[in-house]
Amino acid sequence: MELYLLFTNSNAMRYFLVTILFLCAIVATAQTKPYEGAWFSVKYPANFSVQNGLSSGSSVGTKFDSATFTSPDKTVTFYLFSPLWPYEPTDIELKGGEQRLAPDAIGNTVTFYSYYSAKDKRTHSYQVTRDVEGNISLVIGIRYPSMKVYEKYRQQYLAFKKSVTQYAD
Repeated sequence: MELYLLFTNSNAMRYFLVTILFLCAIVATAQTKPYEGAWFSVKYPANFSVQNGLSSGSSVGTKFDSATFTSPDKTVTFYLFSPLWPYEPTDIELKGGEQRLAPDAIGNTVTFYSYYSAKDKRTHSYQVTRDVEGNISLVIGIRYPSMKVYEKYRQQYLAFKKSVTQYAD
């Protein structure tokens, strides 16, 4: 009876819906974990697994200049490379049989690259940021087997990209 009255009263219904939306927003933002690289930090989906990448030669302790973040179903992987001193991210170099898809440059410092890897049956898409001398200073990427999977993880990937903070010495 009380439940029926709750849903027949329009003000009570509005408060109920606002409360549900508020709780959903809290849960959505709380579902990330921080990752601390040598010269960057990022928030990634809490249910993803992390794999350290390239060791940093310019930091104290065991820290990394790159890392990958893989979904629980292993269908998508986020990638981040952010060194203090620019160098090539050798952990994402093209391998035999892989071909770069159309590069799409915007501006003088940001370039987007994609390629399809027949070996892992995934498209690899990277946003490469270069400094004024043309050296790579940041690479953010995503690997996915289909557009359906990309769309499934798109919002999490955009939040991942937005959360990147780069450090300086």
